[in-house]
Amino acid sequence: MCMKPAWKKESRFFAVRLAAATAALLLGAGGTAFALRVFYFSGSFLGPYSLLRAALFSPAPIALGVWLLYGLSGSAAFRRRLLGAAWWFFTALYCMVLAFVLFGGGRRDYDYSYLKPNLSPFLSLVREFKSAFSGRFDMRPLMGLMGNLALFFPLGFLLPWKMKGRYPRLAATLLLLAAIVAVESLQQLLVVGVFDIDDILLNFTGMLLGAAMQSAVQKTVKKRTAAAKDM
Repeated sequence: MCMKPAWKKESRFFAVRLAAATAALLLGAGGTAFALRVFYFSGSFLGPYSLLRAALFSPAPIALGVWLLYGLSGSAAFRRRLLGAAWWFFTALYCMVLAFVLFGGGRRDYDYSYLKPNLSPFLSLVREFKSAFSGRFDMRPLMGLMGNLALFFPLGFLLPWKMKGRYPRLAATLLLLAAIVAVESLQQLLVVGVFDIDDILLNFTGMLLGAAMQSAVQKTVKKRTAAAKDM
């Protein structure tokens, strides 16, 4: 029985790709420390350019390094372990950043005590859209809405990969909905935010979009795996 080599050393550019993967992972490790420091001090008050810089120097290089190593390896077991390690890394990084965004950063110095909870669906959404389009166009209210939409997108993508049972996506959806409501309530109790039903709607919609992308990616991976086995 012919066994596949653990590494595809017959590749013409094996050494180059291995060096590139190592460099990307090292850059990502340094970028992760930088990103966590930035989010710790700024949280949800981080500017768009700082956010882009943190993304480019942390998750992007790690994802590139994982992709390069995945392509170099011919071992199914190594690939599973590599993807498992990547899942844990990205999930841990995301959860730490999420905690800083929701409970840390500039929120520690901002007075939320005078704000009242919003229990009327779409009230905040309509107000933000009016603020953006009344008179001179202002992008800032829309950026806040997009931020709330994107906040739980990564968790909607990551969590279903590890959920077991007959209906993993349904279980992940219910768990994340409970987490979103708990986070909004905790922000109100700790006075680092205000409970807003529209934030829950936006967070939940973003989470559903992440779960939909996860489903599409998983189907693509299964099709390619099945096609490779048939060859």
